[in-house]
Amino acid sequence: IRTTTTKGTITPLSQLTSPYEEVNEDPNTLHVVYACDKEQMEALKASVASLVSNTAEPRRLHIHLLVGSVSDHRNIAEVMGIPSALDSVTLRGGARVSLLLVESQTMMISNVDEAIVKERGNIRAVENYARFYLDRILPLDSLDTVVVYLDADTIVLGDVAEVASALLGSGGAAVALAQRNEPTTMEAFLEPDKRCLDLDVKERIGSLRSKTAYNAGVMGIHLGRWKSLQVRDRVEQWISWHNKCRIWKGGSQPPLLLALYDLTADQQGAEQVMVELPSEWNFANLGWKTDFAATELARQKVLHWNGPKKPWLQNGLY
Repeated sequence: IRTTTTKGTITPLSQLTSPYEEVNEDPNTLHVVYACDKEQMEALKASVASLVSNTAEPRRLHIHLLVGSVSDHRNIAEVMGIPSALDSVTLRGGARVSLLLVESQTMMISNVDEAIVKERGNIRAVENYARFYLDRILPLDSLDTVVVYLDADTIVLGDVAEVASALLGSGGAAVALAQRNEPTTMEAFLEPDKRCLDLDVKERIGSLRSKTAYNAGVMGIHLGRWKSLQVRDRVEQWISWHNKCRIWKGGSQPPLLLALYDLTADQQGAEQVMVELPSEWNFANLGWKTDFAATELARQKVLHWNGPKKPWLQNGLY
């Protein structure tokens, strides 16, 4: 990323003179979303830098940073060089960065056992659920838009325009998700409490245990198709069932995947709801596995530290 840094902040070449919601978007704009908190600021700087550096046309980029509290908004604005009077800045090279405070009251959050929170961090945070509400959150004129969602603990080595193109060219899919570099099924995340589970929900789960469990840390979302297929409604339904009677271990990923598979099953003969990307677009497990070769990592398009040993921590890997 060709920017100068002062006291750990990203200093933009120029600043937008219009508030976030008043900026006219080019139809070719490439929208990328991060949802993060102050604990991820070091990661966010690195991920944004890698994203801009590896996008063929950085001027197309509009990077939306979603935060869930006023204090996080203030801290991340300082780190990213966004002055308090504005919501957006333009980085050297033309990429735009915008900061948006999201309201937790509008979101449904799933229950997570304290043991899981201790092991994996605050996966109950509102930022983890913001991706389900992007068609409501982002002030975009058209829903005929693909947004690429990235976790903050990623380093981008490819051009994410390819993710948007794959989803736009899919014919009707609402979501693009990458294969796991180490395949996992939904069985690994489903842990239903059989004492209280409704029969209908139990039957739905039974048919989904063998399905692929994607990691949603890299995700393409077609906002219009997401809305018309009512994906969020399905996600909220699964969260509602889970909050009444435990269905899974984990936070926001299981209800997303259950909703997508549930929707696909109900749309027999219809176009697929998801399009699958190669695993190079979400090469995960870097936060806990220690046996990846540098040559293997260099071949990937997105590296994802989804384990606890984040690279900015003292015990971080790679």
